[in-house]
Amino acid sequence: TLLDLAKCGVAEPDTVIDITHLTGLDRIEVDGTRASIGSLARMSAVADHPAMQEAFPAVTQSLALAASAQIRNMATIGGNLLQRTRCPYF
Repeated sequence: TLLDLAKCGVAEPDTVIDITHLTGLDRIEVDGTRASIGSLARMSAVADHPAMQEAFPAVTQSLALAASAQIRNMATIGGNLLQRTRCPYF
């Protein structure tokens, strides 16, 4: 969304760095009651991950309902957490 905001003149970042080619940032690791989700893990990958579904069903179900399939296949966990709040209340 940062690029969209920059195109509209809402944000003016000094520098933008593409991290999509950094290895390991899309990792999903589940160990008992702990999950480690990389910032570049796609929402759909987390929602479909068998160990996540077993250990954290509320997380996977909420991700599966969070957006359209097209967005879930493109959106990353890190990008989702960093997106600007759209509700004026916040």
